[in-house]
Amino acid sequence: MPPYSWIGLESVFWLLAGGGLVAVAIIMARGSLYESFSFRKRTDAQLEEETHVFADHVSEQNRPVPIFIWLVSIGYFIWAAAYVLHSGAFGL
Repeated sequence: MPPYSWIGLESVFWLLAGGGLVAVAIIMARGSLYESFSFRKRTDAQLEEETHVFADHVSEQNRPVPIFIWLVSIGYFIWAAAYVLHSGAFGL
């Protein structure tokens, strides 16, 4: 049995894991209008009252931040802290 027989299978695992993460990210981004995090609960009517319309029908609303953005931000800071600790402990 050659010692490098798992190299191809390891690539398949990384490919499936990356594809799964991208699929989850897309699902969460698409559902960001419905799934969000806020400390204040507001109804849709209250959110519609806070709509500001500018020239050329450009509008903005004061909606809660989507969970996808929270997870990306928190994940970035966790990765940054782990990277600094790892590179400090083992060097680059």
